[in-house]
Amino acid sequence: MRNTLVFTSFYLKVLLENRKAAEGMWLTPIFFLLGAAVIENYFLEEESRVQPFKVAIVNDDPSVETNLVIEQLTDSHI
Repeated sequence: MRNTLVFTSFYLKVLLENRKAAEGMWLTPIFFLLGAAVIENYFLEEESRVQPFKVAIVNDDPSVETNLVIEQLTDSHI
């Protein structure tokens, strides 16, 4: 435990003496998250989403699963 306290105090002393390193350590994650948000916003724009398309449904199979899929396709409002 003593080694951890000594290391932490030494680390904080060095950081306080070197303001540029401290600012860099605080600002790097902020800029990274800001960049990730900008990239995510670009990919989530309305124009880049998949456009709706028409589907032809042929109901030759009377199974419950097929009826469920047909119901989901016809009831979805995109």
